[in-house]
Amino acid sequence: MTRRVFREHCLRMMFCISFYEEEEERIEQIERYLELEEEAEEESFSVETIELSERTELKKRMEDIIGSIGYIDEKLSEVTTGWSLKRIGRVELGILRIACYEMKFDSNIVANIAINEAVELAKKYAGDEAHSFVNGVLAKLV
Repeated sequence: MTRRVFREHCLRMMFCISFYEEEEERIEQIERYLELEEEAEEESFSVETIELSERTELKKRMEDIIGSIGYIDEKLSEVTTGWSLKRIGRVELGILRIACYEMKFDSNIVANIAINEAVELAKKYAGDEAHSFVNGVLAKLV
């Protein structure tokens, strides 16, 4: 699975967990997502088949992001002056959280790549102007 597809799965899981506050509930939703992906037969639901080793890596990444959401949200709040995180759409916020995690915690990903990938996700999954918003917010984090 490519890094882009990996991020797409992360974004879908971020959206799923955005409806839950408790960490345990969020972890449960990740498990449920992975189960549904395993069972998915419709091409429209599945981004790309997830191999067992990738499933473990995806789960670990999502658990790490969830464990860091407090820090990530703090950093995002610092650069989104005039915007409460509650005002940001769930898809856009998920994209921002993934990219911020990559920029702050994943030494294998260069910040510019994380920003570019986040912008591409926003173009694909979010509103018309979302990619500009995502780019602007993430550029302030560098």
